[in-house]
This record gives sequence, structure tokens and C-alpha cells, in this order.
Amino acid sequence: DKALTPHAADPVVLTYGESEFHVTPVDAGLALNLDRTVDRAGGSRSWKPADIAGLFFGTHKTAPVLDVDDAKLQGVLSTIGTAVDKDVVEPQITFPKAKPLARQPKPGLKVDRAATEKAIRAAYLVSTKPVSVPTAVVRPTVDSDALAAEMTSYAKPAVSGPVTIAVGDKKVSLPVTAYAPALVVRVEDGKLTPYIDPKKLAGPLTSTTTGIGTKAVDATVKIVNNKPVVVPGKPGVGLQPAEMAEKLVPVLAKSGEERKVSIKAKVVEPLVTTADVKALRITEKISSFETDFPFAPYRNQNQGRAAQLINGTSLKPGETFSLNKTVGERTV
Repeated sequence: DKALTPHAADPVVLTYGESEFHVTPVDAGLALNLDRTVDRAGGSRSWKPADIAGLFFGTHKTAPVLDVDDAKLQGVLSTIGTAVDKDVVEPQITFPKAKPLARQPKPGLKVDRAATEKAIRAAYLVSTKPVSVPTAVVRPTVDSDALAAEMTSYAKPAVSGPVTIAVGDKKVSLPVTAYAPALVVRVEDGKLTPYIDPKKLAGPLTSTTTGIGTKAVDATVKIVNNKPVVVPGKPGVGLQPAEMAEKLVPVLAKSGEERKVSIKAKVVEPLVTTADVKALRITEKISSFETDFPFAPYRNQNQGRAAQLINGTSLKPGETFSLNKTVGERTV
């Protein structure tokens, strides 16, 4: 009691590199159980010969018995982990400017929680020396050799030339620049796997790129002579991005005439239909606003563009208007 209790509130200091972590017993849920410590050290009565002999011979080392709030201790370990852990970097291949760019794998680092917990328990009350945080290296799932092999076998052939798209009797060429931004080779299930993001592929699959599709036009409301007029939406004809992405992936590793995808053009409905707009029941223009601002070329451009994006915005009951989401956040 005299030796240990005065130190019951002393923190345990852990270090990693130049960082120090002062773990207070209260935060870590640590408390000395004096009675059980005395019992463990031989203070309890026992007629066992081994216990009796042990009291008279040899050197005895007994660690203090602790009451531990495991939830609090795990919280402290999480805090240390947040500061020390480094995520493993898995290899990846992207295609900026339609050229393969490899990201090399890098090992990560993780606090060994079990060892750190053991170190905290062992140091509490009996040591004033800083304790090094035990860590473990986390190896990438896929190594650099596999990355180099994937660059040769898939990434370079993938951007070696356009892909022919056959829609019925019509054939068009899909240039590398149309699909490269949507293509990535990433680690999935322990191996490098090519993937095309349908959302990023959707933009290029329009009439300007393929000569096949036409964009669907959303229905909207325009104010004409201070009265709302519903402008009907128009369906488009286009290639389905999800289907196209799935069929493109295996073809990109091929060459020559095998770089070909057969697909059907389908009707693409607008995201906002005429029925959707009519259901809003817009009956009148309720406000308008004008503002004057000092002349400046950049300001003229930004204000004009912002006005174009804001104009026609519809807010349903309960919705909140966000300038950032509508026009994009202002930056330098």
C-alpha cells in the first residue's frame, strides 16, 4: 500500500519516434486492486507445500493485480493507433492522358494492440521509463513484381488503340481518350483487377464521341411572361454505360480485330420526366432578384456562370438550397 498507492495516478508514457503518449490510469481504466495483489504476493493463507517453500527460498516477483475497464483501455489504444498507424498502399494503375501510370505498393504500419496493452499493464505502477509502442508491418496484398506483370499484360495493351463498337450494322471507333479516364486496375480479392467506372464512362458515350447516341433532355419549367410553362423532357438514344463498361474490360487486353464490342443502343429516359415536373404543381413566379457589382472580367464571368447554374433550380418543400452544390465551391 505504501509503495504502490502513491503512484496509482502516475501516467504510463509510451513513445513512437518523436511522439509521446501520456496514458493516465483514469483514461485507460486502470486501478490497483490492493487486496488481490497482497494475496498474489503470498499474503493469503495456504498449506500447500509449494507455496510454503516458495516463501522461504528464491526471489519473488509479483506484478500488481489491476482492475481494468476494457472499454476505456481499448479507447486509449485506438487513439494511439490513429496517430501511429499508416495505411498500406496497394498497387494501382490509372490512365491519365491515356497513358498507364503505376502506383507502387508500400507497406503500412499498425499498432500491435495486444502487445501495447500488455506493455501498458506491465509498466503501470512499477516503471517510470517510457515504453516503445509495439508495431507490426502490414505488407501489401500484391507486390511490385505482380504490378509490373500487369502493366505488360493488360495496362499497355488497354490503351494501345481505339475499340470498335458495333451497333447493328453501324460501326464506330471509341477512342482511347473516351474510356481511359474511367479505367483503373486495382486490387480486388488479392489480385490486380481492371475496372471501368460506368459513371465516368457515361459522358463520352454521347453523339459527340460515338456518333450513335443522343442525350436525354430533362423536363423543366420556364417562366414565360411571368407564368410557369412546363417544357417536356425528351428521351435519348444511347449506349448503356454499365453494359458497355462490363464488355469493354476483357476486350482491352486484346489487339487488332479482336478489339471489338457488339452492343445495342437503347432508349435513355430523362432523369426528370414531364410527369415529375407536373407533379411539382408550380403555379406562379414568386420572386426575382437583381444586383449590381463592380466591373471586373473575372467577376463578370463568374457571376454570369453562377446565374446560369442557379436559374431554373427547383426546391421541393423541406429542401435547402446550397450555393456550393449548385455552382461549385469558390476556390482561389
